[in-house]
Amino acid sequence: MLILWKVFLIGLVTAKPQFNSVNKYDAHGNLCPLRTRTGNLCPQLCVSDVQLCPSGLGDDGCPDGQHLCIDGSCSGACGDIPARKNPCGCSFQYPPEQSKDLKPCMAFPVVTIDQYDPNNIGKTTEFCSDKFNISGEIPFWGQWSATQKLPENATVDNGRRFWSGSECPSAPKYRYTYDEPLWIGVFSCVGAEALILLLWVSYKFLRENSVRRMRHRESGFKAATAKTMAPAAADVSDKLEGKAQSLDDESKTSKQSSSESQDDEPVLQIKGFKNDFLGWIGFISVLLVSVGWIVWIGFWIGDYYGTLGAEPDTLSHYNSVLLDETIIPIWIFAVCWLVVCCQFQKRIRNFFRIECLPSEGTYVQIERELQEIKVGVKASKLVAFAKRVEEGFSRLTRANFHVQTCKIERTPHTKRRYFNYMCTQYDW
Repeated sequence: MLILWKVFLIGLVTAKPQFNSVNKYDAHGNLCPLRTRTGNLCPQLCVSDVQLCPSGLGDDGCPDGQHLCIDGSCSGACGDIPARKNPCGCSFQYPPEQSKDLKPCMAFPVVTIDQYDPNNIGKTTEFCSDKFNISGEIPFWGQWSATQKLPENATVDNGRRFWSGSECPSAPKYRYTYDEPLWIGVFSCVGAEALILLLWVSYKFLRENSVRRMRHRESGFKAATAKTMAPAAADVSDKLEGKAQSLDDESKTSKQSSSESQDDEPVLQIKGFKNDFLGWIGFISVLLVSVGWIVWIGFWIGDYYGTLGAEPDTLSHYNSVLLDETIIPIWIFAVCWLVVCCQFQKRIRNFFRIECLPSEGTYVQIERELQEIKVGVKASKLVAFAKRVEEGFSRLTRANFHVQTCKIERTPHTKRRYFNYMCTQYDW
């Protein structure tokens, strides 16, 4: 266990150098020279008109019958490509107005730069401009107010060009404002269900006052009777004990077995219930909410795979991280709701009924405590603790009771009320 705990703690720790840059200095403390790099090192060039693209990187670089699309590829049908594929939006979920008319040129070919410094982007763009004969000054994406100097032979007036791609700023993290129609509908349903349950609990409490008072008087009467009869019961017990000593062993054993058999007989707790119109509304609302949680989870899973719209993550502002942060709490709340419903599935229908006397109700709820056989085997402290937690939870939720609801019926001739429970008919 200690080893596993150490491995767990090591997984939580992240180490980053705070006082030096990795591979910046050699073993003798000298500054490492810049290396030669080869690859797609030139950033993306975005223009307001494809005619401003370098030669061979605009429409003239596409095959006959095709055009340069907003995603930087050549195709004969560019209308089916969504606007979010445009790299000149810098992956912003909601790009600024100044970037909405920008289009990408084709990606620059592979280049080789001597003494390449990734931190000196100005040197890189200068190299790319000289390499591909791009004249004029080009600002970076986001510098919308910068002065644009187009080439002297440009055929487009008031054109705009920006370096983007790897030089795009970090996109802002979009969050829910919770005034979206989707969330307004969800919170309305949750609030309506909470209001229905609150009203039903209040209504049920008022309707069952008489039954609670009667049960309280009955329990008080039993307690007073037991207290009054205790001295007489003790005297009778002493007399019986003296007589019992004169009985033979066989009779004593027979009576003891009979007494133990009666003590082991489970006690049935019977409560009467009758239907109520408001209870039907509450019970149906619980069923609808249970189904709604499953549909709601499927809704977000469908958005994750892009089956609800043209692209995935449409409900979370096209932010996959925000989608994950949304699905996790929804899944937790849904599981908790369904687990509670399953735990109390034998009682939940009677919760939405009015409790009354069995002689006045149309249903009876019968509870019988389950007898547990405990084997005298010595267990470890961990197992014993887990057992105590389980027993405490069972007592708290009354999971150690067998619950069954039986409908009260009447005999065809005498009209006596009865119900069937465990192959036994009880009537009165």
